[in-house]
Amino acid sequence: MILKFALLALLLTALAALAVIDHQHNRLPDRITLPLLWTGLLANAASIFASLPEAVFGAAAGYLSIRAIHDLRALMSERPGIGLGDAKLFAALGAWYGWQALPAIVVAGAAVSLIFYFRRTDKPFGVGLATASIGISLAEICCGELPIRTLSSN
Repeated sequence: MILKFALLALLLTALAALAVIDHQHNRLPDRITLPLLWTGLLANAASIFASLPEAVFGAAAGYLSIRAIHDLRALMSERPGIGLGDAKLFAALGAWYGWQALPAIVVAGAAVSLIFYFRRTDKPFGVGLATASIGISLAEICCGELPIRTLSSN
């Protein structure tokens, strides 16, 4: 239990740092996203948040889904769209929480991003993803289990 809370504290710290950095510099640095990915996979080698197969599939699905959007946008426009830092962050979140959490994370991240957009404070998508994931991680601390996992197992 102490290890789980220590890992969640690490995740929350990294997500807060990523949100601030992406907000200020429009980038998600590899020196934070990649260790976050590996830490999630290693934590789930012991099934702390998800099983290892769920975490590996979550990392792959997270990266490939955002990468596909990135590549599709690049084919349609010269103007940059979603960045690969977002793909690495989404992969890391999949590694931490497993593939089942990805739809809720991306919907929550999009909702946060829309709030920024409608307030005329357009922010990078990584800010929305990180902010939504902080909320999901806090729910993990409060509930003891990720609410999304409880819903998907019924």
